[in-house]
Amino acid sequence: MVADIKEAGYQLNVYTVNDLARANQLFNWGVDGIFTDVGHLFPSRYRQF
Repeated sequence: MVADIKEAGYQLNVYTVNDLARANQLFNWGVDGIFTDVGHLFPSRYRQF
């Protein structure tokens, strides 16, 4: 589904991902960004302001 959305020209952001393993999985699938309640617990490579 992620590939289909990306191929259609859209960016894909996912709400609310508070688990680092899940965030990794989603980024590996190709999502562009995630929203989280615990950003301070994520490695700096995930942070973009």
